[in-house]
This record gives sequence, C-alpha cells and structure tokens, in this order.
Amino acid sequence: TGASQAPYDILGDYFRGTLGIFEDIVDEDVYPMVKEVVDRFADMQIARLQYLRFMDIPFKSIFFPLHKGMDGFMNDKQYGELYWEPLKKIILALIDMDVLPWIYTEGPYNTRLDFLTDVPKGKVLYHFEQVDMKRAKEKLSGVACISGNLSISRMEFGTKEQIINDTRYLLDTCAPGGGYMFDFSGCLENAKEENIDAMFETLDKYGKY
Repeated sequence: TGASQAPYDILGDYFRGTLGIFEDIVDEDVYPMVKEVVDRFADMQIARLQYLRFMDIPFKSIFFPLHKGMDGFMNDKQYGELYWEPLKKIILALIDMDVLPWIYTEGPYNTRLDFLTDVPKGKVLYHFEQVDMKRAKEKLSGVACISGNLSISRMEFGTKEQIINDTRYLLDTCAPGGGYMFDFSGCLENAKEENIDAMFETLDKYGKY
C-alpha cells in the first residue's frame, strides 16, 4: 500500500550524494547536522504516512528499500545514530497505525542483525538480499519474519542442482518454528526454465512444516 525510505537514504540519495554523505559523517563539525536532518526527515515521513490511518483495507504495508546501510558503509555508531534510530522511529509509528513495515536490506547485512532485533515482536518483515540466513534466523527468531536470499543471479546462471540445494538449505534453516517466507534475493527478471521448475519441485517436496 505504499513505499518509503530510510531518512539517511533520502539525504544521501537526493541531497548529498553517496560520496558527499560519506564525507559528511566523518566530519566532526557536520555530523551533528546530519543527525538533526535525518531525525527531522523521520518526523516528516511519519506525518506524510498518516493517510494510512484512514485507508479502509484489510492489510496495510509500507516497503522500505535500504540503500546505504549495508555492511561496510559506516561503523556501528554511525549506523545506530544516523541510520537505524530514525528508521526505527518510522517503523514504530507504522506499527502504531497497524501497518506492516516491509524492510528490504540491500547488500550484505550480517553486521546489522543486532540492530534489527530492536523492534516489537511479530510486527516487522525483513527481506534480505544477502545475509547469513542461519544467523538471521537465530537472531530474529521470535522477533520478526524473515525472507529472501535465494540468489537471482543463481536462478539465471546456476545449475539445477545448485537451485535444489539452495532452496532446500533455506527451507531447512529458516522454516522450522515459523516466521519465514520463501523468496528471492531481489526481483527475478530472467531465469532458466529448468531452475524455476527445480525450485518449485523442491518447495513442493520439502516446503511443508
């Protein structure tokens, strides 16, 4: 029912640029201003998303593609203060409106998993592009639903055997206990027909828990 962005991504994507915001967050004089701006952006987004309160539909969600929060883009302090806290502020506001935050983590996200646990239980969906799904399951089990991580490039260029193994691994690792939705790492545009068949056959055979 809609899409939004992390406040830090808005600042980096549309105002400062990727290199510009990298320079900002390592400048001791500019850092406090970045922190103030992303917090204000969070408040502005919460105000903009109030329309969701008045939508008479049975299910509401907001999709967040996280552009600049991946492993290596900033240290834990920077991520916590500039990226996660403003985003969490919006997440909590959406949950208060009975809206599902659908968080798509672009790039590797292994070092961010502890942050992602800091949400109300059973209220958030995390869709991963690239993560250690075993660790994600361990960290987020009972906290949030997890999804994704089946490589779209493997679907296009990999072998049938690789797809069977990857699909089986995701099911065996993530499905027990619930809180898991099978999905690709991103939008699937091209794939071998035999790989599509292998995926569905594996899901049909092993995807019942």
